[in-house]
Formats: sequence, structure tokens, C-alpha cells
Amino acid sequence: MPKIYLVNVGANRSHENKARSPIFSDGTWIYVPFPHKSTHHSHPFPEATLPYIRVANGVGCHADPDWDGLTYVDSCSEPRAKSLSKVHGGDILLFWSLLWKTDRSRSVFDSHERGWYIIGVLRVESVLKQGDRVSTLLPDIQRRAIRNPHVIEGKIKDKDGERVFIGSSDLRHSRRFANAVDWQVYIDGGLMHRVVRAADGSQIRWHESPQWNSVTRSCRAILDLANQRDHELATFLAERIEQSNSGFDLIGKG
Repeated sequence: MPKIYLVNVGANRSHENKARSPIFSDGTWIYVPFPHKSTHHSHPFPEATLPYIRVANGVGCHADPDWDGLTYVDSCSEPRAKSLSKVHGGDILLFWSLLWKTDRSRSVFDSHERGWYIIGVLRVESVLKQGDRVSTLLPDIQRRAIRNPHVIEGKIKDKDGERVFIGSSDLRHSRRFANAVDWQVYIDGGLMHRVVRAADGSQIRWHESPQWNSVTRSCRAILDLANQRDHELATFLAERIEQSNSGFDLIGKG
């Protein structure tokens, strides 16, 4: 049975003076990747993000996930992403980000209101490892995979632990959410408080161990759909997501 993995992406607290992802009063938002020094994996910031960045010339971004191609790459040799080496086809990557509340007439850098939101999902269809060639994939999946900045000349970067996760093209199961879903961090009984547990199964806490930001810092499986209690929590989470993103089905069959 599939598992749901939690993956934090985008500009975060360490980037707040350089890049911020805004969320507007209607729930719509803009994804701002984190700044990244110029290398062959760095790309210019997308035009839509330019009002929300303050970076020096030559500083690009790490453009991952690729929401148009529905792919994501991480290095499973790094401690933060080690658990993603266990991801298989059918597993679900649940992406979340720090978003700053603002309106379109103000600078996002004047905002003092921030929150953490679920911003999209990939239901994994294929996983490629370092050195794999995309030519082994079906044509539609090839076209999407080759867009990812970690695919160089049709081949996955030959680095230990490199993984390319290719999501289903069915937008009922893989999509960047039009409306971000509030994790309700710091709210007892809120969405994160109900759904996410520490690795030992204990309740997360806001200001003491096991503190929520430590529990969620690394990518990891938070729900196993083979477990009845986890399945019930996943169903609750799916309903919350669908309320603001019509037609999205987190755990239903294709």
C-alpha cells in the first residue's frame, strides 16, 4: 500500500530577506523557489516571481519541483532526504511551503504574517536513479522528465543518491494546488496537529519536544495507507484538500 511523504520546498525562513512566496486573501499564491548560486542547476527566477525576490545579479533559483512537468528531484544521499530513497511507484509526495500573507498592492517584504501551507502533490508514477536514461520511459513521461534541471543530455545526474520522481499526469492525483491548504501550525487540533506525528508516533508539540519544526524538517513518510488509523487520517486530509481544490483526490484510485 502507498505511503504519503512530507516534502518541504521553496523559499523558507533562511531566505526571508531575499525571497518570499506570497499568499493572497483569496487563497491563491505564487511559488517562489529558493535562491541558488549560479551553477548548471541554477535557473533564472520565473517572471511571475520577480516582485517577490531581492537577489543580486547572477543569483538564480533551484527550480524544483517542476509543476508543469510534474517532476521532483532530491539527493537521497543527504540526511534531509534519505527516506525518499524508499519511495516507489504509487507513493505520494505531499509538498508544503512557507507562504507570506499579503495583497497585490503591497510588498511581500512588508508582511509580518506567515504560515505553512500544503501547496501540491505528486503521486509517483516512475522513479529514476542516478545515471538512468529517460529514453527507457514512455514518450509522454520522457517529455516531462527531460524538462527537469537534473536531467542532463537525457541522463539523470550521475551523483550518488540522486532520484527523479515523476508524478502521474492525471491532475486528479498530481497537481500544484490553485489554493494552498493551511497546515494550521500552532493551532491545537488543527490540520498538522491531527495528521502529523513524530517518528515514534507521539503527538507533535509547538514549543517543546517533539517540536513540530524538528519533526517535519526532514522528508519522511507521515502516513502509511496500509495502517487503518493512518488511512483514516489520510482520508481526513484528502477531504480538507478537496474542499479548496475541487476534483483533487489524494488517495483514491485512478
